[in-house]
Amino acid sequence: MNESLKWNIHSSNDEFSRFLFDLYAAASRVAVDEFRPEAFRLLDRLLNIDSAWWGTGLHKRQRLLVAQASLYKLDASFVPDFIQVIDQDPLVQELDQSEGQVVMWNDGGLNGSPAMNAFDNKYGLRFGITSAQKDPASGVGMFMSVFRNGQGAEFNEAERQLMQSAVGHLVQAWSINLRLALASESSTQIPNACLVDLNGHIVEISPVFAAKLHAEFPEWDGNVLPEKLRRLFGTGNSEVFRGKSINIWNEKTTGKQIRLQCGQIRPSALTPREEAVALAFAKGNSYKEIATSLNLSPGTVRSYLTQCYSKLDVKNKIELGIALGKKSRTAHS
Repeated sequence: MNESLKWNIHSSNDEFSRFLFDLYAAASRVAVDEFRPEAFRLLDRLLNIDSAWWGTGLHKRQRLLVAQASLYKLDASFVPDFIQVIDQDPLVQELDQSEGQVVMWNDGGLNGSPAMNAFDNKYGLRFGITSAQKDPASGVGMFMSVFRNGQGAEFNEAERQLMQSAVGHLVQAWSINLRLALASESSTQIPNACLVDLNGHIVEISPVFAAKLHAEFPEWDGNVLPEKLRRLFGTGNSEVFRGKSINIWNEKTTGKQIRLQCGQIRPSALTPREEAVALAFAKGNSYKEIATSLNLSPGTVRSYLTQCYSKLDVKNKIELGIALGKKSRTAHS
């Protein structure tokens, strides 16, 4: 290692320690839709970048499907423009063959096609560092690129090594933030969940959810929910989608965001009021008794139970009690 590289790495130690401290603090402090922008700001402070993007993707018919992407100082047209030239990007092929590597490139060093070069010029991508990692549980990839527009210095090897060290921490901090935002209080894993706005645009999506969504909807192009799901969940309705390979339900609606869960439908898919009605009915209370205790009409109780039966995929009171993890008693006559 040459002396200048040693000096650069040594001089970056304090900055990198500060980066890690602030990154993990942000993971436990900021909302899920604010985490990646905050991570970008911290990366900018560490590496002095001009722009960046960070996304989740998977292969679709030998092409990369961008399931979700976050941009830093880049126009929203960046993603659709990139999708048009993705087959001509030598970085995609290189990273696909060398998973986990961090690749540095400077001003045309990758010998891209004319269309790829035009794309780089449009967005001022003169120098860059790019990384891709694959989630082992789902096969979904997470990719990240930082750029400089050429007005400053190109990236050097010390900075590539800093990025190499940062990537794993960025993914780990992201997973902590996502778990806190999407999981139940007792969960220790990233849930099979997705956070969307009321228009169906994906704010965050777990790798497993992305893989399952693609399996159910092969024509899905990413970034927004498939049209069928947008119609079903667009207003925050407590509906359940039952597909060939996936069940999806609205676990929670908060403000302008909807949290969707996929997998086996569990009692946690019920709203608090639905669960209260279901538990009371499984214990043997009549419609009238439940209505009186919860200040509802008998007709509303019946409506709640119909929704519970549908969500939990049960056919009678005994199955309802089992699904709720309670012993059902014979209803009072």
